[in-house]
Amino acid sequence: MYKLFLLFFSVLWLFPLWGIPLKVEKVNVDGDLSDPVWQTLPWKTSFTLLGTKTPAPVQTRFKTFH
Repeated sequence: MYKLFLLFFSVLWLFPLWGIPLKVEKVNVDGDLSDPVWQTLPWKTSFTLLGTKTPAPVQTRFKTFH
């Protein structure tokens, strides 16, 4: 039981990666979003205040992959 408990908590850090797409294409990180790989990625938006469902007063957006 203890080993199962440790296994469960050892993979918790992976939860944020589940919503981040995996891409194998090469990309030039230069601020230019015209590369084809960036065109296929969704924007991440709709940030909230920590621990609430209240929208953050200042919003931003970004694209990411691994």
